[in-house]
Amino acid sequence: MSGAREAGVEAKAVRRVVFCDRSYMRIFFVNCVSRASGENTERLKPAVCEARGPRGNPIGMTVDARSEQWYTRRKRDRWSELDLERLPTELRPNEGETLDLFLRKKVLLLQSRRGYRANTDSQILAYFATRRREARGLSGDSEHRALDLGAGNALVSVLYGNHNRGANMQLVELQGGLAARAARNLALNGLVPRSTVVCHDLAHGLPSNTEGKMDVVLCNPPFYRDINSRSPPTRKEKLLAHFESSVDIVGFAKVAFEALVEGSQTASAYFVYDAIHSERLYDGLMKGGLEIVTTQTVFHRLHHQPLRVLCEARRPQAGFEREELEPLVLHPEVELRKHSSLSHRPP
Repeated sequence: MSGAREAGVEAKAVRRVVFCDRSYMRIFFVNCVSRASGENTERLKPAVCEARGPRGNPIGMTVDARSEQWYTRRKRDRWSELDLERLPTELRPNEGETLDLFLRKKVLLLQSRRGYRANTDSQILAYFATRRREARGLSGDSEHRALDLGAGNALVSVLYGNHNRGANMQLVELQGGLAARAARNLALNGLVPRSTVVCHDLAHGLPSNTEGKMDVVLCNPPFYRDINSRSPPTRKEKLLAHFESSVDIVGFAKVAFEALVEGSQTASAYFVYDAIHSERLYDGLMKGGLEIVTTQTVFHRLHHQPLRVLCEARRPQAGFEREELEPLVLHPEVELRKHSSLSHRPP
């Protein structure tokens, strides 16, 4: 973190980089939720979508064919050297890294080119936590403490921190390389003054100064526990991100329980998990001492198999009933196009 602090990344400098027109945008995050209910599908709008221009390149992006350096995953989506020079040296992509733009150029993210890379799970988790707090009348500007367990490259914390200006965040990550990259991503997005990263194995419990002090716990844990049940990634960084190692879901739940403020009516832990293993998640949370308050199923497309489950849990207390929210559909525009084409067919 000291290197990131010495870089002196100011908000204006970050904005200059973020709004340069050479960019790589793969996933957008917009403030609307579509629901798989009985509503008219014509009113459904995508919560997460992909936008591309007429030649297949992301909207707002230009490609410099003369540039020999490329720091995005695909060679056609290059950053120019001029763009990269605007960043402090220690925050530029290293060999084997990409610098990607998310959220309509609002978030910069350093990622491993072939190791662990963020997906929509990080985005919907940050979105879910923010919306659940808002539903309970909690302002994002009010000061509170948030803990990100298994932070990876810090995308969850960056998104949550951008939407909740009052959040002071602590990130915990097992892998040293990912923890270092998370610190750089916090600096890239101007979040260093109110965030810290700790490289720590949760098998040894919580880091110091976190027990019973957190208003929010964010957790995107590994989904899989049996490495022989599927083809495991060959790279260790990706393997540890997807398969349980020193801590299973019960362990994550116990740590979240210990971190939450005791007796608080609003302190909650938020989890995202593979929908196929939702019962394992629910069972693990309860074994870890947490009480499930809210759940929401996530679908990639309407009428498809569920993709993920989102869960809000708290320390047990009287007066709360479990609530199942209407499903979240990530790509309802596909169904909308099908509906539109069928309605315009000649009789």
